[in-house]
Amino acid sequence: MSTFTKSAATIALVLALAGCGAGRNAATLKPYTPTDGVQGTAQSIKVRDVVLISLPDGTGVLVATAVQTGSLQDRITGIAVNGKPASLAPASPVLVQNLPIRFTGDTANASADIPGLNAIPGTLVKIEFTFQSSGTLTLNALVRDNKEEFASVTSTPFQG
Repeated sequence: MSTFTKSAATIALVLALAGCGAGRNAATLKPYTPTDGVQGTAQSIKVRDVVLISLPDGTGVLVATAVQTGSLQDRITGIAVNGKPASLAPASPVLVQNLPIRFTGDTANASADIPGLNAIPGTLVKIEFTFQSSGTLTLNALVRDNKEEFASVTSTPFQG
């Protein structure tokens, strides 16, 4: 066997064992959400890390981030969970390019609460985001209990 043939065989073996031979089906090319939250896109609006927190009184509190990546301004005109409308504060958050709307948390600039939802932790709920120009985005999000990393979540409306 020639040196060239041995070298080519060695390179082919190394590539196959290293996973480089997976090509377009490589696991590292597939989207992965390393949180409980789900994500979606409505035109140029990206909604990330969507999860619903179930409070002891039955209120559902939205945890999410929405970002307008396009140059046109848009508005969130409504959010519904399993068909129940959320109470939004501010009433119709404005999405400006690259300025995120954050629902709940230390850097929140909006809130969305659903009183009387009584969602069961560990289940999925249908969350519909309605935008003035970008249409509707529907996601199936996980319901989390008001414990652990979500222990500080409350239904206090954002005061902007």
